[in-house]
Amino acid sequence: MVNDLATTAYMMINHRIEEFTLVTNRKNVFWYKNKKFTLKVTVSHTQNKSDGEFYNVKGLLIVEDYNKNQQKLAFYGNCSW
Repeated sequence: MVNDLATTAYMMINHRIEEFTLVTNRKNVFWYKNKKFTLKVTVSHTQNKSDGEFYNVKGLLIVEDYNKNQQKLAFYGNCSW
């Protein structure tokens, strides 16, 4: 799975939409950042569906504020373009 288009990520935190910008990625780990939080997205499993442009994706989101408070969330979804 190639993820050249994932330069921006959005997440609802404390009833606010937070916008994150991609800082770096290595293989299936993506690090995002904004003024309040860092977001680490680890993709642990992908399953290709039929045409190669649709994937089922599983992984872990780790959100951390600048006081080092952390929240870990498992995710499952799909990716397509």
